[in-house]
Amino acid sequence: MNEMITKQNNIRLDKNFAFHIDVFKKYKEDEELIKSLILYFSFNFQKNLFGFSTLDPAHFCKVMRHGEENVKRKHPNPIFHEVSGRSKEESERLQKEFGRVSKYRILDSRLENALLILKYEKTLDTYMTKDEFADIISLKDFRYIEELDVIIKKTGKTEKLNYQYKLNEKFEFNLKKFFFNAQINHYNTLRESNLGDWYLKILSRITSESKKGNSKIYYNIEELAKVMKISTNTLHKKGGFSQLKKQINNKFKNKFLPIVGEDIKDLELKWIKGEESRYQNIPVIHWRRNNDELNKKVDQMIYNDLFYTEFFKDVSLYYFNNYDKFSKYDDKLNSAFLDWLLDGSDYEIKIGYYVANYADILGKHDDIQKLAIGFLDKLGQLGKVNAIYKILYFENGKYVFHNKTRNNTYLRYTEIKDFLNELIDNFKFFEEHYSKEMR
Repeated sequence: MNEMITKQNNIRLDKNFAFHIDVFKKYKEDEELIKSLILYFSFNFQKNLFGFSTLDPAHFCKVMRHGEENVKRKHPNPIFHEVSGRSKEESERLQKEFGRVSKYRILDSRLENALLILKYEKTLDTYMTKDEFADIISLKDFRYIEELDVIIKKTGKTEKLNYQYKLNEKFEFNLKKFFFNAQINHYNTLRESNLGDWYLKILSRITSESKKGNSKIYYNIEELAKVMKISTNTLHKKGGFSQLKKQINNKFKNKFLPIVGEDIKDLELKWIKGEESRYQNIPVIHWRRNNDELNKKVDQMIYNDLFYTEFFKDVSLYYFNNYDKFSKYDDKLNSAFLDWLLDGSDYEIKIGYYVANYADILGKHDDIQKLAIGFLDKLGQLGKVNAIYKILYFENGKYVFHNKTRNNTYLRYTEIKDFLNELIDNFKFFEEHYSKEMR
């Protein structure tokens, strides 16, 4: 992996998703949309607070590069009528009477149909996970979504449709414990060349092989052509092998490598002679493994991000369950949560969540309590400044730092973990300019 990780687009993906990605072919015209939803769940999982996740169709389409009008199209054979508990005729009568933007909405858009598939249909037959002591293979039917709500918010005459969902607990666990990293923008680009699946497969395999000390993967030509979505129909005809080899080389060099080369150092495709072969007929993928120091640095970045993700999830859920002034659908919830983080209340609770998540994700050591106290004390000092000047706030979906003395907005972050860590990384600035207020 490259030394620098693009945080905005880097996502942790469940290894099962890459390993079993071919099973989604059974969904035919829904395949790409379903895979995009699972990737979006992974992307969104690193950001959601208060114990629930929201899917905004417009945001989903922007992140995963789907046309918004296309995902809103009516599905030709929606499964809604199979799972709704009402007959098709009754559902259509109620929707006609109360309107499509009502609790009687028929969930029959392409996006809604894909969500219902992930909630109601058996997606995988086997699902692997692990705990501290063992690898675990579950032979039960696996579904990605446990709960799904349709949220209709009305602001004046405007109505906005969102979906809130709760993911399968094993899937959520694997996003913390059994994952590999990928760039979501790279997947989207490679999907246009039918190389998205191979991108995920090869990243997962390279992650596993590198940890074993290996730096190459052997294929046979038919297997490689299949994962690269290249037809093998002419392979056994005269000149077919050379023609297929050329197609593979061209697609690798011109479509795959320019994108994936940013993720994997010195990635290359070589051909070697097989036993008793006169020709180079076996394709081999090579890459350069990171040295131990760089691996440690990359792992530290990944697991530090994971730690802060889980810490803020836990404290946000505690806040939501114990301070129920705001509904989870209220935009003021994020503002209230930020104020609570900075006001010094429930200090021991916050310390406890910090220590527990640190030990679980980064490991136990004697200084955890000291680190937790240092982090929370700095938040408290920022809170003292904010109580006077109101320079830290949540507005229009962003966490903001506005320096009123210069009338400039310095920071706008969509994620609270990045916002607060940036403030703490630049804590000297506040000590220099607001030392009196911090006393």
